[in-house]
Amino acid sequence: MLISQVRSARPESMVAFADALGRANMTFVDALTAVDRSVHEAESHWKGDAATAAALRALSERMVGTHIETAVADLAGPFADFGLRLEDTKASLLDIVDREAPAAGMAVTDDGTVTAPTLYGADAVAVGIAQSALDDAAQWFRSRIRELLTQVDTLDGEATSAIGDAVAGLAQLRRSPEGGPIGGAVTDIISGASPLPTDPSRLQDLWQQLSPAEKDALYDHDRFIGNRDGIPHIDRDHFNRQNLGGMQAAAQRDLERILSAHDAYPDEDQWNQAVDDARSKLSGLETVAGQVDADTEPPRYLALIDDRGHAAVAINNPDTADSVATFVPGTGANLGDLPNGVERSRAMYDAALAADYTKQHSVISWYGYDAPQNALTESPFEGYADAAAEPLDRFQDGLRATHEGATASSNTVIGHSYGTTVIGHAASDGHTLDADQLLLVASPGIGVFEASELSLTGVDPSATGDHVFATTNAHDPIRFTPDQVHFTQPIDNDFGARVFTADEDSKGPWWALGIDLDLHSTYWDRDNPALSKMGQIVAGKGDEVG
Repeated sequence: MLISQVRSARPESMVAFADALGRANMTFVDALTAVDRSVHEAESHWKGDAATAAALRALSERMVGTHIETAVADLAGPFADFGLRLEDTKASLLDIVDREAPAAGMAVTDDGTVTAPTLYGADAVAVGIAQSALDDAAQWFRSRIRELLTQVDTLDGEATSAIGDAVAGLAQLRRSPEGGPIGGAVTDIISGASPLPTDPSRLQDLWQQLSPAEKDALYDHDRFIGNRDGIPHIDRDHFNRQNLGGMQAAAQRDLERILSAHDAYPDEDQWNQAVDDARSKLSGLETVAGQVDADTEPPRYLALIDDRGHAAVAINNPDTADSVATFVPGTGANLGDLPNGVERSRAMYDAALAADYTKQHSVISWYGYDAPQNALTESPFEGYADAAAEPLDRFQDGLRATHEGATASSNTVIGHSYGTTVIGHAASDGHTLDADQLLLVASPGIGVFEASELSLTGVDPSATGDHVFATTNAHDPIRFTPDQVHFTQPIDNDFGARVFTADEDSKGPWWALGIDLDLHSTYWDRDNPALSKMGQIVAGKGDEVG
């Protein structure tokens, strides 16, 4: 691979093509939905054998449409994913070739060879030392350039393979619109003869063998299939967005039904409560849709959506990223708070990119548990964290199972406030968290007395403290949480974590001894020095955090 070849490449056209495919697919889905609506309306007035036959035909056509939708999504996915990765790698390469190397006086040839300028002078010793330093710099530039050239070559090959597979699937669908036969494994799952694997690695193995028709059949069997850990995020996003649309429509219908059934309720209070609950459910789903439908770069993936108020939104594709972080929010977390969590995740994504722009990063806002909603009456109790431990563990296992490439990603689990308590429970008392490092922000305690009580996959307990980072502002009131509540705070010297400072200059009024409740939420402010350190940790450069 030559620099000129990379320079002439236009990976942005891949992204544009993916966007165009996505828009066309959404138009197609809208048309299918309109047909479904018309069929359902007709069925309510049309009865008999002819009506049954028409309904069956409509169902068959809907399945064909679903297969096409899935196959097009499978094609758009690699175009978008590899297009963005090639775009970033190209930008990193040309920044070195066109800016950094020339600024250092280096000459760069098309194959990536870098030559330092030749020095002359009367002092041979000084010239020799300086020349040696320049030659070392040239070697460093050369290794970076050739690493990026190799990366482009590898991405190009992977993109060709992935797109080829997707095109082949689309071609097969053209020959057989019904999607082909459903295999025995899927038939057994749908019939209840065998369960869908719950182990993420086993599910990943099964999923890779399925045709688009078989994936669609599993989705028709279980509309929440996209929440299963072990399914690649491109497919999770595809099926979860479909399900989200259906859930929004159902929630809207429920609200309209309740509004029109005022007289059916025994009293005004019950009706008002039902209306409030229905509006809250619809609002939460609309909030999720607003976050994943946002026209942003990098793309967002809907990794989780259920009917119990849980969601997870990934910035960039975790399956192809070099570093993957999962953000666990604390008290007050619910779907209405999701935009706040995504904003914090975006801040950490940007900070990680600033720490290492040569790598791909992904940060996930994981609202996958029932968080306490009241700091005084609910947060002191560990039941919320106990219930969240297994789902968080399984989610991390899923990230490992679906990650692509020979090199494992650097995975960080980040908690804020009670979210840190969730992390602690997910990594202790028989649980093991598959993460390379933990980042505990403004923690009241995590359910253990010291870092060595935590269990991280592949990490010796005696070295766990080297993989746990913690910070709390000196004037954050969370510091006053008694140890009897959630045990030792991670910033305590006895805990054994790697502690770094936040914005120590900010404080409340003198009459409050500097304590300020607002400081509990400022760690992701752009001018807070803690944010850049979080970025280093997420990027896998925790050793550089002072």
